[in-house]
Amino acid sequence: KVSLEEYEPNSFKGFYPWFESTEFSKMREWITAIKADKFFVQELVPVCYGGAFATTKGRIDKAKEVIGAMELFLERENDIVEAYFAERTWAAILSKPLSVHGYNSILSKKKRILTSSE
Repeated sequence: KVSLEEYEPNSFKGFYPWFESTEFSKMREWITAIKADKFFVQELVPVCYGGAFATTKGRIDKAKEVIGAMELFLERENDIVEAYFAERTWAAILSKPLSVHGYNSILSKKKRILTSSE
C-alpha cells in the first residue's frame, strides 16, 4: 500500500535518469494542482495502467474541471512524470466510486493475502 503522499515517481531516477518532474515530486501535489482531491477521498482508489478505459458521458461531465486542468499541464508536453500521473488518475476520476460492499470485499481479500504471505 502506498499513499498519495508517499508515491514518488522520482524513485525511478536510478533506473531512468530522465524520469523526473520539474513541478511535482509526489502524486498528491499533482492531484491538488488539477483539483481532483474530491475523487481521492477513500483509502482505495482505482488506477489506470496502459491508458485503456471506458466511461460514461455522465462521469466525464462530473470530471470536466479536472480534465481541463489535466489538459493544461499535459499540453506543455515537457514533463513525462505528469503524463505518468495522468495515466493513473483517469480511473479515479472517470469510474463509479466503489460501493461499501466492494470496498470491504477488497480490504478483506487484502488482509487474507497479507496474512497468508507472512
